[in-house]
Amino acid sequence: MQFTDLIFLFAFLPLTILVSFFEKSTEYKNFILIISSVLFFTWGRKFAVALVLLTFVIDWGLGLACRKENKKAIRIAALISDAILNLGVFVIFERNGIFDSIETFSFLRKLSTLGVAFYCIRGFSYVFDVFTQRTDAEKNPFCIMTYMVSFPLMAAGPVVRYGDIRSQIRKREITGTKINDGITRLVIGLTKLAVLVPVLEKVELAGLRPEEITISGSLIGILCFIAKICCLFAGWCDMAIGMGRLFGFEYPESFKMFSFRGYVTDLTKSFNSTLWKLGDDVFVSPLRQKNRILGFIGMLLCGVAVGAFYSGRINVILAFSAVMLFAVLEELFLKKFFDNIMPLFSWIYSVIVIVFIFAVARFDSISSLGSWASGLVGGGENYLLSVALKQAITENAFVLAAVAVCYLPFARGFFKEKIAMLSSKSTAAYGTIRVLQTVALCVMLVLSIINLAYNAIA
Repeated sequence: MQFTDLIFLFAFLPLTILVSFFEKSTEYKNFILIISSVLFFTWGRKFAVALVLLTFVIDWGLGLACRKENKKAIRIAALISDAILNLGVFVIFERNGIFDSIETFSFLRKLSTLGVAFYCIRGFSYVFDVFTQRTDAEKNPFCIMTYMVSFPLMAAGPVVRYGDIRSQIRKREITGTKINDGITRLVIGLTKLAVLVPVLEKVELAGLRPEEITISGSLIGILCFIAKICCLFAGWCDMAIGMGRLFGFEYPESFKMFSFRGYVTDLTKSFNSTLWKLGDDVFVSPLRQKNRILGFIGMLLCGVAVGAFYSGRINVILAFSAVMLFAVLEELFLKKFFDNIMPLFSWIYSVIVIVFIFAVARFDSISSLGSWASGLVGGGENYLLSVALKQAITENAFVLAAVAVCYLPFARGFFKEKIAMLSSKSTAAYGTIRVLQTVALCVMLVLSIINLAYNAIA
């Protein structure tokens, strides 16, 4: 089961929320969330129930072993053991493609569980935070289990640290405002994933066809790829925060649209900032305290680790490593250099490097990357638009315009300002704007359902 499955959206999620309203106590709501989350996490994979329960018990126990009252040797051994455990589960059940050539391990592909990477990183982050005294060890196993298996958390970052929601696990309220905001964020996130992402991918593929590379196709294709990645991250974050609010939680934001004015370093504050923060705490800060050069090495290790978390493909790992490499260079001298010259040059530098990093993540081979780069400077076909790209743009012009409104800073800012200005004119104007927003949400939901249903049938 996935978050964009119709059975999840119209059966599993509403039923879970409804049942959680039968009793006001937080303990009951946590119990319902645990049961439903284990069911969601292990849907169609009975073996995964044992995996979830076993790793949860070990994480909880090792977290207790990392308490500051214990001897340092015990705490270090517990942290290392937890890192090995979660890394092993991650490799075996998330990166099990490495076992494809070994027939004995072929069964692992059938046992791969949805979100196991998120589950592993969450368990390690809890034990690490107890070890570094960022949070206290949790003695109540049901509180930790609520944190570990809650299905809304699987899309929220993926690292919502235990200290961020510890108090909410013990006491939280579901208010009308939270329900309204939760539904709004959920629908917006679903629309990004079900409507915007497929359209952007269609235009991307049309523009980056290897047999028909043009200047416009290379440019439009890579821009659509970047927009697609933004929509994916933003969509999952919106859905997670929306679902969390429906269950009474307030999760930290993990995605914000990056700005070219923030240089390449800004990418680490935009895409899954919670995961980058964990990487910084694990790899960068401990080494930087010893030596600045070691801190830079830690930054590169952080890039490799985050890239490996997202994908086993070498080009993706290289792309994330490149982000940290440029972050190191910017910290050393590039920011100071560009701050002393015209802002236009810093913007051009950021655009070129960020587009190049996304291109590295997009293309699997050096030859395909080279073909794209050649097409971008006129080395491809000598006409402006290919037939496939022209058709993709024409058929999806309305959706592409919506993407521009959502993600181009000047357009987004303009519409937000106009809506705020109109809403403040009078009570009637405010009511009209609210009605139009509700209608827009309904239209977005309908379009998302139609798209999901069509894809399910196709």
